[in-house]
Amino acid sequence: MGDTAFRDSNDLYLAILECLAGPERAALATVISRSGSGPREPGAAMIVRADGRISGTVGGGPLEAAVQAEAAKAIADGRARCLSFSLTNRAAAENGMICGGAMEVLVEVLDAADPLPEGIARRILLAREEGRRLWVARSIRPDGGGESVRIGLGLLDETGLDAGSLDAPCRSEEFLRPLCGREPLLAPCSGGRCFVQPAGLPERVFLFGAGHVAQALAVLCDMTGFRTVVVDDRPEFAC
Repeated sequence: MGDTAFRDSNDLYLAILECLAGPERAALATVISRSGSGPREPGAAMIVRADGRISGTVGGGPLEAAVQAEAAKAIADGRARCLSFSLTNRAAAENGMICGGAMEVLVEVLDAADPLPEGIARRILLAREEGRRLWVARSIRPDGGGESVRIGLGLLDETGLDAGSLDAPCRSEEFLRPLCGREPLLAPCSGGRCFVQPAGLPERVFLFGAGHVAQALAVLCDMTGFRTVVVDDRPEFAC
């Protein structure tokens, strides 16, 4: 079972940098689609290390155990994979899950030999410090049959696109820009797919008045990753 979910992308990308600084590979598992009811939303992530330690969660239970097992294989063979899970009716009941619907989880390898993920993680953390929005784009294309896929990485901000290693059909800002919103989005792209995920500036919450309800809400908003602003004419409370 994984730890609690990453509070926001800051915690996630700090953990990615920590893995990339180590001598061994790790794996990043990300929910890329969900239909119907499911334990976690697109964008939810879990990191699996070579020694079996995990951070974050993609849903818990048998589903998460299956993802962890596939992540261990990805660490061993260096190949990314895209996993599909049915959480409906008989299949879910037989595996001890009560959610309905379906989920896809992308498992990619974190390897210090590849400088691109580290560069993207550092740029995301910098963008958060500077108050800028950006999005990570992943091209996903079948690679050798089965669940194996080839992943390309790129980065968009409000001024342009760094196409990085994205597949050619996804290297167009005209294609990617409409996918950049507040929620992650998976879209078809000429023989493959593209997953675009917001990763920079978190949403801001304004709380007007620092009464007992706002004080509790401020803590909750901070725990869930929002930038929280308290507005009150009493300086000792507006903090």
